[in-house]
Amino acid sequence: MPLRTVALPAGAGPNTVNIEPYTGRAWVSNLFNNTVTVLDSRTDAPIATVPAGEGPAEVAFDGGMAYVADSFGGTVTVIDARSLKVVRTIYTGHTYTQSVAIDHLAQKLYVASYQSAVLVYSLRTGALLNTLPGDDVNFLAVNQRTHSVYVSNYNDALLQVIDTATDTVVQTIAVGHPAEPDDCYETNTCIVNPSGPDGIGVNERLNRIYVDNVVDGTTVVLDARTGSIVRTILAKPGEFWPAVDEPADVAYSSNYAEGTVTVLDGWTGSVEKVLSVGEPFVPIGCFSEQQSCTGFGSGVSALAFDPANGRLYVPELATDQVQVFSTGPGWRNWGAR
Repeated sequence: MPLRTVALPAGAGPNTVNIEPYTGRAWVSNLFNNTVTVLDSRTDAPIATVPAGEGPAEVAFDGGMAYVADSFGGTVTVIDARSLKVVRTIYTGHTYTQSVAIDHLAQKLYVASYQSAVLVYSLRTGALLNTLPGDDVNFLAVNQRTHSVYVSNYNDALLQVIDTATDTVVQTIAVGHPAEPDDCYETNTCIVNPSGPDGIGVNERLNRIYVDNVVDGTTVVLDARTGSIVRTILAKPGEFWPAVDEPADVAYSSNYAEGTVTVLDGWTGSVEKVLSVGEPFVPIGCFSEQQSCTGFGSGVSALAFDPANGRLYVPELATDQVQVFSTGPGWRNWGAR
């Protein structure tokens, strides 16, 4: 059972949680009402709701500032994390920006614009430094130790590795099967749907990368040093977002359609437990054939782990709430399927 359930405004649509490293607060992006709710690090109670752009999603932090990717607005909203006030808006010139990542040493902000490119901005000046081409860029993650940015390419089923010193792609790794014919997913002419890589998790201590494929329902565990696949875990369609507990060497993977969180051994990728968090789609497993769905589930989305308090935050898009789990002794037995 969860430690607590945090209710958000009706119709908010919480889809992403990110942990601010300076205060430990959890930032919940509300997709449907264009706000970000900030939760107290001790009680998880909402302390502020801050306006953002259209369809806020992933949040990255640096130097006391929060950078919110506005999925549908083509903007990044910059918020002072102390005063919780919007200080500026970055206009990308692209229509769909759902993911951001920051290399603190390089002082660069990376913005994923789906079907377009990865945009690179200077945190010091705000200037656009580079545009890295792409046509199905989905989500980003950063490894602060190796100064690498990982980019999931949805239709091509690839994970690209960007060197932040040069802003060049230094490695491309196949993490599933691509769409056939290429890019047919958007035009509904697919012979074969792509695996659909979405969220990316990074364990810097173990040098492990976790990639969730939402369409074929797999989680791919990679050795970051070699780019080789350690293990591919077959779950069910709807695998969406991994989060990492580095001190415990554990990874957590949300399943959007099933309303579950899979607990993985961080090193081997083996499944330790599957937790029931929210309601699944009806009938169960209908995510890849949505026309057969009679009801949509909780929409367990982009979760986050806070190492400071040992809590796992799981947003439920359709129920306007966040489930908070305390990962103390024996917690993995709660709600197990």
